[in-house]
Parts: sequence; structure tokens; C-alpha cells
Amino acid sequence: MGVNYQNLNTYLKDNVSSNACGHVINKIDHKLFEKIGGLYDDTYGYLSYLSIKSSDATKEFIGAYPLHNCDVLKCKTCGQVVFFYFNDGGVAPRPAYVLADYTKEYVTDPTVKYVSINKEKLSAFIEAFNLKALKNPDKIPDGYHANVKDYNGRYIFNYREFKSTNSEKVSFDLVAPRDFLRSVHQWRKAYDKDK
Repeated sequence: MGVNYQNLNTYLKDNVSSNACGHVINKIDHKLFEKIGGLYDDTYGYLSYLSIKSSDATKEFIGAYPLHNCDVLKCKTCGQVVFFYFNDGGVAPRPAYVLADYTKEYVTDPTVKYVSINKEKLSAFIEAFNLKALKNPDKIPDGYHANVKDYNGRYIFNYREFKSTNSEKVSFDLVAPRDFLRSVHQWRKAYDKDK
């Protein structure tokens, strides 16, 4: 089994690199690296471009952009681990990377999912998941970084409203534990199947 979101911390702990190899700080040349895994998790559907940051500098969320869908590479010379992804901002996707920081803990929860709900189904969605903040979606603050909160001790979440010309849907980013997002994904799939 390769490196994934579940075993990343263990792998980094057991394979510490001194980052002694000079080419790591320059443009990544894929011939000098081997792919050892990826931080993918397709069990909760479409991902989001929302970034979330921890107030604890020793922790990094890997369920949010840009690490949530990256390849994990290792330098063949020095063993440095690199997270490789495509930066989709701007005109065209560009290769980008982040060096693994061996002093950090890479946290799997919370993570982020993009959700789009028809307004006619919104009340049922709010009721199913007790997401009362969505009753007034116009009051949800817009922005690219979520403020992650503990909500009633049940789960961690927040929303980012998407300004859209489509008046039939309310779309937002939902930040929550993976299991909660899997439930949301299953609810959406069942709803789409019933339509």
C-alpha cells in the first residue's frame, strides 16, 4: 500500500529526510522523484478549492486545497517527500508542489466538500443534517478561507457561499469530518437518483 491520507504521518516519522539535496528547492524534475502515493479520498464526492488553516502552527489540514488531491513524491537522492498538485488558479493549470514538513502533524479532519443543493430540497437537507446556518444563506460570509468551528459538539463545519447566477441552487463549501461528508454525499446521490 502506498502513502495515503491515513498513513502519511507514520510514513514521514519513519522516513525523515534532512532535505540535503539541492534540486528539491528548485523546479521539480519528475525524473528525479518517484511517486509513492497520493492523498486522494473519493468517498465523499466532489472536492473543493477552499483552503483551511489551523491556528496551531504544528498542524496542517490535508483534507483541503491544495493537499487534498495531490500526489506524494519522494526524491530518489535524498528521500525528501514532496506533495505535487496542479494549481488551477489563473488561466491554465500549472504544476505546483509543497515540501513535506517533518515537524508538522498532517491532520485528516476536518476536510472540505463542495455542495450544491436545489432550493426546493434545501429545507430537507437542513433538517437531515441540522445545518441551521443555511436557513439564511445570504448571511454566510464569503471568502476563500473558512473559519472552522465546533458546532454543538457534534461536528466541525463552516460554509462559504458561492455567488452564482443560477437562482435555482444554493452552493457552498462544507468543512466537516470525512464521515459526515460521506453521509452528505450519500444523501445527495439518493436525492439525485429519486429525481
